[in-house]
Amino acid sequence: MNFTHDQLQNALVLFMGCLFVFVLIREIVCWYWKINKGILLQEKILAELVKLNLKGGRL
Repeated sequence: MNFTHDQLQNALVLFMGCLFVFVLIREIVCWYWKINKGILLQEKILAELVKLNLKGGRL
């Protein structure tokens, strides 16, 4: 299989374009379904639980 420079360049441009579209769509979906916000909230809950566990569970 002998690929010319132009074919390789076109394949790379196509790959980068597809990657950009994928990342863009992923960000839109995560924003719409509030996935990033949910993960942040879970991280805060985990941090509070760790603090409570270190204090021995006393409120």
